[in-house]
Amino acid sequence: MLMSGFTVQSADAERFAHPNDAVATGPLAGTTEPDFNGDGFADLAAGGGPHPTLDATSGALHVLYGSATGLGHLGSQRFLSEDFGSTQEASFSFPLATGHFDGDRYTDLAVGSHAATVGSVREAGSVRILYGSSQGLTRQRSQLWSQATPGVAGSPEWEDSFGIALAVGNFGRGA
Repeated sequence: MLMSGFTVQSADAERFAHPNDAVATGPLAGTTEPDFNGDGFADLAAGGGPHPTLDATSGALHVLYGSATGLGHLGSQRFLSEDFGSTQEASFSFPLATGHFDGDRYTDLAVGSHAATVGSVREAGSVRILYGSSQGLTRQRSQLWSQATPGVAGSPEWEDSFGIALAVGNFGRGA
């Protein structure tokens, strides 16, 4: 498991970790230390897969929330691609990147699914945005982006792997 700037209790690591997990934190893959619920404490998003109860291409996203005593399981969340009505987001949760995509005070999370099927095109790839809120990351208002999304360059092709790498920043648009 790749970690950056956080300490995880061994009991929490065993509950949420998978040997192939990928973890995104501010300095690693985003613009700030992630605070998905705006409480002033750093939070942790850990992606891993395949998920043991789903097929071999699935993935799971686990979120641990920080407090004055560190990370804990209280209020923790688990997201699967199926939570969004999709069984097509293969490799869900790899990679991950944090940012502020909607301008509020909560950190948002970009969740890659580089092997996702887009339309009928296998392994074209997609990225789902989960927005932060006072309750943490939320399924409401989530957005799915791919090369089939209007305004995104290109078109989905087999093994495009859109979303296999993510970078967050102000690339010349907006303040």
